[in-house]
Amino acid sequence: MPIVAVSGHSRKVGKTSIAEGLIAALPEYDWTALKISSHRHSGDFQKGYAIIEETNRDGETDTSRFLRSGARRAFWIQAERIEAAIPAVRAIIENSPYVVIEGNGVLDFIAADFSILVLNGGVTEFKESARGIISRANALVLIGETAAPAEWEDILKSAPENAHRFKTGDPRIFPQALKELLRSRVLGFLEVPNTD
Repeated sequence: MPIVAVSGHSRKVGKTSIAEGLIAALPEYDWTALKISSHRHSGDFQKGYAIIEETNRDGETDTSRFLRSGARRAFWIQAERIEAAIPAVRAIIENSPYVVIEGNGVLDFIAADFSILVLNGGVTEFKESARGIISRANALVLIGETAAPAEWEDILKSAPENAHRFKTGDPRIFPQALKELLRSRVLGFLEVPNTD
């Protein structure tokens, strides 16, 4: 099962919009979408984490947005320590033909087949978790009309030389070239399921 990860340099940079754009841009794939958060919002934390499967397409949550964009299933995993939830995350992944994961810390435990790092020049904070991810990014997506801040120059040098770079003025508009790259590099080796 191919795993596409969508991470970001900070909160509120457009990760969810890029993830839902990916799902909507490639509707022929049977996506399971996971949002992994290190913040406790709700749920039973007796195990140190909570997994909530979203069923409401009309809700206001990020996982509802995933369903509206075409995901077959969507889960919100909330964990005080991401590693505690990893066995449960792996079980979901193993039963899913195509997976998109939104989150940073999970990439220390789950290997993605393709990793997208979302950068928003309007948000100057660059989290430590994103600094560790940038060296593994297959694609960088710069959102907005603002160029990357000058203080990011050294950080961006740690991106692989072969990392593809894309720009979109609106995170809800998934770059066409990124769609084609995903289709050829990650999804292309698998036969597209017949949706008739």
